[in-house]
Amino acid sequence: MQAVTVALAEDDHLFRELLSFHVRSQANLELIGIATNGQEAINLAESLRPDIFLMDLHMPVMDGIEATQKILASYPATKIIAITTFDSYDYVSKALAAGVHGYLMKNSRPTEVKQAIEAAVEGRAMIDSRALASLVISMNLSHPPQGNPWGTLAATEQNIVKLVCLGKTNQEIASELHYSLSTVKNTLSRVYAKLDIKTRTQLLVMAGHHNFPVLD
Repeated sequence: MQAVTVALAEDDHLFRELLSFHVRSQANLELIGIATNGQEAINLAESLRPDIFLMDLHMPVMDGIEATQKILASYPATKIIAITTFDSYDYVSKALAAGVHGYLMKNSRPTEVKQAIEAAVEGRAMIDSRALASLVISMNLSHPPQGNPWGTLAATEQNIVKLVCLGKTNQEIASELHYSLSTVKNTLSRVYAKLDIKTRTQLLVMAGHHNFPVLD
């Protein structure tokens, strides 16, 4: 199997070395570039076209969110995973809206970094539980206003969306609601079509922005 190429952007020297070590220790990963700010990250993406970019969000010259937007605008095949110390709704929602394919905290275990990379390669998004919690809390600060897209969803669709926002997988949702896996997948496809979105990540961003009542 061909190795997954990885680049990383991190301004903190110690964490940069630690993250580099974790990546290099994985047999199926190849670290091909290291940046210390957002502009360097863009330059690396242009010259190396990595499969995965591990991106700090708070960096000098250009932050990770802006760098993510610029990289994905030019090189959409690159999957970007945010790795940061910030788990507030503001950071999480902006990173997800920018198009990251994962959101991890800097104290995540090496196995979690590996899992996030594997998920991104497969087109899935792994989001740290603390970051996900900040989205869920924001969704319940108020009920959705009139005209909110939440109201366009049928009750069955709303139940599944609530569990997606709580971090459940399709299989877990099927087990909890006593549905078949195909029913869950088909229902989510209808939800995506109604909301004009394509991914779970976009669903989380919309849920946070419109205060979907996922804990009601």
